[in-house]
Amino acid sequence: MDSHFQVIILGTGLAESIAAAALAKVGLKVAHIDTNPYYGADEASLTTKELQECLNRATERLDQISRLRTASVRGEFPSASRDYSLSLSPSVIPARGPLISSLIGSGVARYGGFKLLESVSVYSSDGLKSVPGSKEEIFRSKDLSLIDKRKLMRFLMFASGEFESSSELRGKETMDFGSFLKEVFSLDSQLTSVLACALALCKSQCDTALPALGRIRRYLRSAGRYGASPFLVGQYGGLGELAQGFCRVCAVSGGTYILGRDILAFESKSESSSGSEETKNLRLKLSEIPEDLTADVVISSINYLPHLSNFPQTETEVNLSTTESHSCCIALVDGVIPRLSSYESAQATENDSTGEPVEGSSEEIPSRPVDAALLVFPSGSLSSGKASGPVNVLINGEGTSSCPRGKSLLYLSTTTQNIDANEANNPEQILRPYLEITLSLLQSPSGEPLRELSSAFYIKSSPTLSDTHLASLKGKGIFVSPPLPEHIAEAGDAAASIGETLFRDVLKQLGNPDADDVELWPPLPPGLDDDDDMI
Repeated sequence: MDSHFQVIILGTGLAESIAAAALAKVGLKVAHIDTNPYYGADEASLTTKELQECLNRATERLDQISRLRTASVRGEFPSASRDYSLSLSPSVIPARGPLISSLIGSGVARYGGFKLLESVSVYSSDGLKSVPGSKEEIFRSKDLSLIDKRKLMRFLMFASGEFESSSELRGKETMDFGSFLKEVFSLDSQLTSVLACALALCKSQCDTALPALGRIRRYLRSAGRYGASPFLVGQYGGLGELAQGFCRVCAVSGGTYILGRDILAFESKSESSSGSEETKNLRLKLSEIPEDLTADVVISSINYLPHLSNFPQTETEVNLSTTESHSCCIALVDGVIPRLSSYESAQATENDSTGEPVEGSSEEIPSRPVDAALLVFPSGSLSSGKASGPVNVLINGEGTSSCPRGKSLLYLSTTTQNIDANEANNPEQILRPYLEITLSLLQSPSGEPLRELSSAFYIKSSPTLSDTHLASLKGKGIFVSPPLPEHIAEAGDAAASIGETLFRDVLKQLGNPDADDVELWPPLPPGLDDDDDMI
């Protein structure tokens, strides 16, 4: 193996994998390295055995690369571990956005599979309510008065347009989103909660108005591209499977992959060439690899920086801080999930899997199980709950190819912000009430209660690095890939944007003055750039 590369990339998370694929496709020599024995890093899709090992390392604090901490497991994971693909970053993908563009442009969409998110529902004391996201759904809803329907339609027309320069928003860009909805559109507290939690997917109604409106616009504009839903769910575990797809593109384009090797030494130094021009020399020593690897540029996941700073040759002290953390749960369930509301059951009778009308009433045609759906618990909606913000429950069924027939997966997550420190370090204490009420609400089509087979609870942190440290590392030829947001609908698009930024930064570092004009994904051969086959 030739030990010199133009670019070494540490971490196979989605953002790093997108950058690796793009750099390899333009002809650069890339080495892509992960100390884990699997692809995907913090977005990985794991078997039950791999998840158990990952959580054990996090609990024992043996894994200094992962963002996972304080893990606990209830029940026994199935012995047939490969029957499941469990995501460390459960996400939905907007049907329009940077990630979809990268999936199509790179050709990775051909390697993966996708399901439409079938519904978004909100929990209240009255039960589950389906969230209408289109004009047709609003008019069908039986939960809204005629006056509320008109107010909601007015808001959605506003949110789907170019609102940045509108009189309604002027001077209110930084207002709390909930206050903005009440003041400008006269929406009541219940509608405000639904819009904030289920359409804007806010952490709270106190989220700033402008970014919340941006998420709702993306929601509205994404609907209809592949079906009624604005969101897709990746099969085989989601973002981790997509990261593997980008790694495959990199490998096909000549990239070298090394997994499951420890970093033994890292050196960053400057050398003078024969022409007296100073050059950067980055050197990496890995376990069980006889030759040191050298590179002109290194892209490093932020998770690797404390590990690299352990080596004095870097002459860079790296102090990460944690700005936020999230409590997470992965629950394996015995049983399938039915429709989440009467409205969705009625919808299921209108179209079969081919999309053609079906004759008969809802009593004549049994409701089919849900394969992908989102359930949101607004803050304060559950009296026994201690979450300070909304709790998202992403449902995956057999159709997502992430669990076997007759089983389901529930992914729960919420921020630990503004929670007592002792409780914030106990993810099970925070999420257990929401898991139990979800299981009680989601009766199987036969009327049998769903049974929890096993569950894993853990905390996922988001490290940050100061701008001063980032600039210092960049001066040494080291570019940092930040953690993806834990927002269920933003992680994938953020990864694509970060990947493109890293791609252009590396080209500039290597002396390409036209880096900003280089196409991220050169055109595919005719017939391979059609996005109609995404689902």
